[in-house]
Amino acid sequence: MKKVLFAGSTITDMNEKLLNHLEFFHRNGYTVHLLGKDTGINVPYVDQIIDFDFFEKTGFNKERKLIKQLQDLLIDEKYTAVISYEDIPGYFIRMSGRSAFRKFQRPKMFHLVSEYPFYENPEGQAERKSFDRQKRAGKTTDLLIVCNDTDVSIAEKYHFSQDKLVKLYGLGVPSIREKISSIDKVALRKQYQLTPEHFVAFYDNLFEEDKNHRFLIENILPIINHFPHFKMIFNGSGSTLNEMKSLAEKENVSKNILFLEKEDPSELYALSDLYISPSLIEGIPFGIVHALEMNLPVLASEAKGNVDLIRDGSNGILFGLNDYGDFTANLYVLLQKNNLLEKLKKADNSSISNYFPKSAEKHIFNYYRKVINDIDSFVETKAFEESKNFYDEG
Repeated sequence: MKKVLFAGSTITDMNEKLLNHLEFFHRNGYTVHLLGKDTGINVPYVDQIIDFDFFEKTGFNKERKLIKQLQDLLIDEKYTAVISYEDIPGYFIRMSGRSAFRKFQRPKMFHLVSEYPFYENPEGQAERKSFDRQKRAGKTTDLLIVCNDTDVSIAEKYHFSQDKLVKLYGLGVPSIREKISSIDKVALRKQYQLTPEHFVAFYDNLFEEDKNHRFLIENILPIINHFPHFKMIFNGSGSTLNEMKSLAEKENVSKNILFLEKEDPSELYALSDLYISPSLIEGIPFGIVHALEMNLPVLASEAKGNVDLIRDGSNGILFGLNDYGDFTANLYVLLQKNNLLEKLKKADNSSISNYFPKSAEKHIFNYYRKVINDIDSFVETKAFEESKNFYDEG
């Protein structure tokens, strides 16, 4: 019997992010199991939900017990493949295959890296632990899919996969074009009390230290002094949100900053004139993907993830990490020169389609086929042939 296990933090999260993956295996005759915290929802294409809390046990002895539980599960169920996509669940489920099976008898282990990046020179404790987990779990990874060139280099250097390493485009970034295609930008800006004279910059990201909101808040006062109609919109939630609100007050820029926590920020791309990302590190920068999809000019830091998307001077402008002078000079030029903004708006961003689910999933599915031994049992062979010509800008 062909069986596949998907491992993640919660069943709800897997339903939201991997539904098409579940359908793919179901359609190809696989029994589909989900392993994660049961949130009581019904998920299509799934034969069994296994309630499991990857974050319940901490400490060496408890982690060993957790891995032993997972080893027993893999041995009992005899899965053909196991698929993970998050750091902690991905580590534990892959580690469970290391000593539970004789060579070549364990399931194929796939890991998809999308929303968190690799760290080569980790400074913080959390980053060091993540790096160590990837090195250890790499010995039981048959297919590792990463989403930017820097992570490919790191994964190759430190052997984060024992077999196949592929650069694709994550799990797929949802398109926002249809949602905002009929929005009246003028009317929308009025709703936010923005006049035609206002120049609106937008940043959509979690409030965490490495997303670097602090850099913008501490460095836009000179811009505001020269361009009093400059407005900055932050959208997101997170651990540093309240601190950043206080910082905006301290820096005397709070009147020019709007903090929002919208679950669906699509309309904010429609009302903005510029997307700014000062982030220090990214996997796939969803905000930049959405900005380029809408031909919204981008000013972004030279962080990994960002540099995979921005062609400096063509479809956006890059500035040095935490480089105040570079950032301010480029933003000043963008505010002064409408012709540069118009040039960026007209850039060819057609390759962004590779990041959307239909394209990303097609190629992920083809690698599922390629790595699993019983490729010939899959009924969808046409798409596999098409993937040979997959466009990879990297």
